Amino acid sequence: MASFEDIGLGIPQIPLTEKSTKKTIKTETEAGYLRTRARSVRSFKSFSMRYTNLNDTKLQSLLTFFDTNAGESFVWQHPVTTTTYNVVFENESLDYAYNENIELK
Repeated sequence: MASFEDIGLGIPQIPLTEKSTKKTIKTETEAGYLRTRARSVRSFKSFSMRYTNLNDTKLQSLLTFFDTNAGESFVWQHPVTTTTYNVVFENESLDYAYNENIELK
């Protein structure tokens, strides 16, 4: 399994945003009561990172990693807590902009 740390981008710009989600199913009864239950046993997390000042070599490494691993799971280590997660890219695209330096969102 691929590892995100192999790219060598370093620590992303802080703040690193994190979202914990647990899906629920909601149904309304004829009497108007709302019933809810968990859709699954597990919750899942989403992470949003931002890198700035990447040189072209690191950008190309990231783009190659994305092209190779989009749709596949890979290992990612949280830069603050050092917890290791098996993750996938949430989006089917990777946004980046060329400023004075390359900026990834």
